[in-house]
Amino acid sequence: MGLQALAEADPRQRLAVIRGMGERLGTPAGDEKVNAYLIIVLDRMRAVEARKEIAAAFAQGRVAANIIGPEHVELLAGEM
Repeated sequence: MGLQALAEADPRQRLAVIRGMGERLGTPAGDEKVNAYLIIVLDRMRAVEARKEIAAAFAQGRVAANIIGPEHVELLAGEM
């Protein structure tokens, strides 16, 4: 079971999953490709709790632009 499925199956785990992914996005040495896929999952989850971390990852160039750009993230609509 993936993290998104876990969060959807058990709403009590949702915030923990989102926080964990957000913390991973905040890691300066994080892999740009991993960050891109984390953002895709967070966006699908409509994880508004991670909006700040997602925006910061894009602003700091820590997301693989060939996978996803900020213009494709619904959570950031109108912010970037």
